Amino acid sequence: MMSKIIPFFPVVTDGLVNSVCSVYASLPEMLGRKIQNFINNSEQPLFFSDYIRAARMGEQEAILKDTQPKCIIASSGMLTGGASVTYARGLCNEAKHAIFLSGYQDAESPGRRLQELQSGDTLEFSDATSAVVKCRVERFHLSAHSDQGQLVSFIKTINPKTLALVHGEKNALGELREKLCSKYPVTCPFNRQVLSVTEAPEWVSPAAITKLQKKKTLNVDVKMTDTCIEVDTDVTSERWQEIVKGAHTATLKGNRLIIRKV
Repeated sequence: MMSKIIPFFPVVTDGLVNSVCSVYASLPEMLGRKIQNFINNSEQPLFFSDYIRAARMGEQEAILKDTQPKCIIASSGMLTGGASVTYARGLCNEAKHAIFLSGYQDAESPGRRLQELQSGDTLEFSDATSAVVKCRVERFHLSAHSDQGQLVSFIKTINPKTLALVHGEKNALGELREKLCSKYPVTCPFNRQVLSVTEAPEWVSPAAITKLQKKKTLNVDVKMTDTCIEVDTDVTSERWQEIVKGAHTATLKGNRLIIRKV
């Protein structure tokens, strides 16, 4: 619309998405450089404009009754709750409407069931209500979830001592475990299993054992004056650079000087 490729039409957002947008808009310094430049130079709201707005409290019924063509963006995306259930229930029984599912749909979610229904079938929602489906239904892969490659890359960056893989389908978790278990102790706990961080995984690779047993020591120079304690910051470790920023407290226990970040 901004590039005039398609005509302007109203876009209404509703549900938790509005709260999330508010959080992002309140923390511009934490956003990417391109978005920061947009905020500083465009003098435009980050998410909303003359044709994109957030729904007002109690406005859902009026939005559904309004016959003007529009796009409604509502959470949750799996139709498990929130504003999306209200809109889906109000729109799905007319062929002129369309529901576009824009992300991953859990196998047990109403969104997945909606994908699999035929026109004229009844969709049961999580709140025990139901509606006949006559509208167009499409699925678009616009998920914000990381794929396997991105997850592996993130894990390598964090470099954890051990991993527990949760919130995923069994086959996908198994494949991810195979990618990781040669370097990290990995567990895949099942629902309701109580997992203690001190428990040893069923199998740990030799490389992971070596990693667990390896201890890192960092020696730094410390100077004590009448007014302060000076810590040598000529260390390349990013973690150490982060620690030495800001205020600290120091405690002397025997021959050990313990410095804590405030």
